[in-house]
Amino acid sequence: MADSDARVNKERAERNAALLEKEQFRAHIHRLARALRREREKTASTARRELEQLRLEYVAKEQVSENHGEASRERSEPRAKRASHN
Repeated sequence: MADSDARVNKERAERNAALLEKEQFRAHIHRLARALRREREKTASTARRELEQLRLEYVAKEQVSENHGEASRERSEPRAKRASHN
């Protein structure tokens, strides 16, 4: 009888140890998943900011280019008018 009780207790302890290990593993996986999600969100946020910065730089260059083109036309138009009057 004592032999069977010892065996039952040993099996119960092994099962409890396996369940504890499984729960610790599950908790660790959840921590890793949260950390991965935070990293992905941080990377996506950084990419969005960089893309927006590039877009703003492009828009600014386009505006400078358009303004420079208008200034060039304004400077050349009076010469053309003067040439046609001569």
